Amino acid sequence: MTPPPRLVLAALLALAPVLVQPGQTSAPPAKAPAASQSPAPRTADLDARLDEELSDTGGNPTEIVAVLEKHLQAHPGCPKQKEIIRLLAQLAVETKDRQRQLKYGPLAIENGTRDPRLLQFVTRDLLDRDDAASQAQALKYALLLIPQLRTEIKNQLASTTYAPGQGRRLDETEFALKEALVYHARALDRLGRNEEALKPATDAWEIQPSLDAALERALLLERLGRYSEALDAAAEAFVVEDERADSGERQRARERMAALASKANVNDASARVLPAWDRTRPLLEARRQRLRAFDPNSGASSPLEFTLTRIEGGQLAMSSLKGKVVVLDFWATWCGPCRAQHPLYEQVKQRFKNNPDVVFLAIATDDDRSLVKPFLDRQKWSKEVLYDDGLGGFFRVTSIPTTVVLGRNGEVQSRMPGYVPERFVDMLSERIGAALAGD
Repeated sequence: MTPPPRLVLAALLALAPVLVQPGQTSAPPAKAPAASQSPAPRTADLDARLDEELSDTGGNPTEIVAVLEKHLQAHPGCPKQKEIIRLLAQLAVETKDRQRQLKYGPLAIENGTRDPRLLQFVTRDLLDRDDAASQAQALKYALLLIPQLRTEIKNQLASTTYAPGQGRRLDETEFALKEALVYHARALDRLGRNEEALKPATDAWEIQPSLDAALERALLLERLGRYSEALDAAAEAFVVEDERADSGERQRARERMAALASKANVNDASARVLPAWDRTRPLLEARRQRLRAFDPNSGASSPLEFTLTRIEGGQLAMSSLKGKVVVLDFWATWCGPCRAQHPLYEQVKQRFKNNPDVVFLAIATDDDRSLVKPFLDRQKWSKEVLYDDGLGGFFRVTSIPTTVVLGRNGEVQSRMPGYVPERFVDMLSERIGAALAGD
């Protein structure tokens, strides 16, 4: 099985040879070993041996870890020590190995690694420990992560070039920031700094209303003796829409409401539920609208909810095509089969040119959009082309070319990955005809 791209990249970095310093053409001559000592292996020999052993793993993460740990044990203080520790920490994150995350993660971070996922997972793992030293270290790493994520969000919002899925990426970065703020609050609380902890917990709720952020606020307000406010926060945890929360967390919110109602001298905790619902709805809707303003396709749950950018300017709302059969041609400038398939598509379009109920959309999937217009000019193809804008990801298009036929209600009627040259025109025509008849 091909290893994940992150692991491949990390392995390549570990394989990189130690750089020769300016003016140094080779390693300096080693001192002659004492008579009672065995000659120490040269750095070049160690590198070559490590490269060979890593190559033999075939990219298997478990075997890469074994090779690197063996190398560190046999050669402590080797020139690649920091590089190897960083790779081991990354591998631990990728393979969800929490034991090694805690073993190598702090070392990598102290050596200067600032990978957001590593910081996030190590901070979380440290918070699961009971000792004050781990809580202080978690606080330190949360404070390293939070400004990094804020900067990333700022950069994403400042971008003037649309990238497919940018709304999803912004949502994920804000989720990571919310988590980091919750970790910040939790570490402060466990260090006895309850009053300070309330602000990051509140910031987390405002950035992305979620069950864990609300429960963290409830806990802190309870510690501060503000029981009625804590009950309101627990009610918000109970009612908030949070796709990442599980039923166990929802039950925990309900139990917190019952406990806090007693402390707040409230007879019926359920009376706080509807007001909590009324408070959370506007927050969630405002966030949805903000993401949609940044990316019109953010949160789209059906093809007809997408808005696609025209290469010649302007946009097409897929909702405007409801009631028609839509044929989507996902192609790319680098795709040889797409060029071979193009004249066959033109034949199908000619068969339905007098039918206003059939619409053909050419969807360019190139990551580099600047390549598309020159390609169309060279090929003398029509410029009635749309950029992907995340629609291919929605359909999980993994091979090019792919044809998708939508029925009048926007649901997928047919999907054709690749094509059979001698049968493509008739096959696609038949599927379009079936979609017309079926609706």
